[in-house]
Amino acid sequence: MKNPLLEAQIEIRRQQLLKENKKSLLERYADSKPTPSKGLGDTIEKVFEKTGIKHVAKKALGEDCGCNKRKETLNSWFPYKDKK
Repeated sequence: MKNPLLEAQIEIRRQQLLKENKKSLLERYADSKPTPSKGLGDTIEKVFEKTGIKHVAKKALGEDCGCNKRKETLNSWFPYKDKK
């Protein structure tokens, strides 16, 4: 059974939190520009981060899962050309 009064109170609080935090969230993410990929390894790392695969790998294999070495190897084998 839904409680309309409780739901209204939750919605009001949600709106308040959005107003309070909107400025800080915009400031935090406005300065963060994605770094350009040097090669295939960087691109794969970004995809794995966005999909959550990197998090799962670190949990399963530990902090030193070999991801950085793999990334550097792929970057050296398949580098992207600099745009001029």
